[in-house]
Amino acid sequence: LRMKEQAMAWGATQVVNVRMETTNIGTNSNGIEVIAYGTGIR
Repeated sequence: LRMKEQAMAWGATQVVNVRMETTNIGTNSNGIEVIAYGTGIR
């Protein structure tokens, strides 16, 4: 949702080619980090 909100703030009407990456946080932790990015278009 944050990606969509930021794209709209920059004047984009859509976000295309969205990609997601995940990373484990720590070696003994159950936490993960999720990063999503894409291209905003008008």
